[in-house]
Amino acid sequence: MSSNTLATIRKYLRDEIKPQLPTRWRIIPELSEAQNLVVPALYFEFTEVANEIGGTPLHAGAVAANFDLIVVTPQTDTTKAENAVDAAVVDLILALDSSEGLFWGPSARKERLATGQMGWRIPVSVLTFTTPAPDPAPAPTP
Repeated sequence: MSSNTLATIRKYLRDEIKPQLPTRWRIIPELSEAQNLVVPALYFEFTEVANEIGGTPLHAGAVAANFDLIVVTPQTDTTKAENAVDAAVVDLILALDSSEGLFWGPSARKERLATGQMGWRIPVSVLTFTTPAPDPAPAPTP
């Protein structure tokens, strides 16, 4: 994707993932909204920009916009929360694996959020470019 704005990169990330997620999921703009959940939710936390993805250097003009995706479920009871969030992270990993422009890893971590809910934090890189891709050459005229 060619972009130079964080808003455009976030929109691309949301647009790539949302169609792959179960329909009942919500993408929330603030992690504080996780306190009022009744369905699984996903939050994007922008963490860094880099010139490599998974240890592979990127060519000039290519940039990795790195995010942590945090998936949470509404349960706070430890057993119910762990079962629900573990199932949810599998759905999210499958969604990430279906996209060609997103790269997750090297690993995901489970954690208890300040809200009391269990969540998974998955590092994701979005491959972007600082310069637009060149327009294709016009088709020859007969």
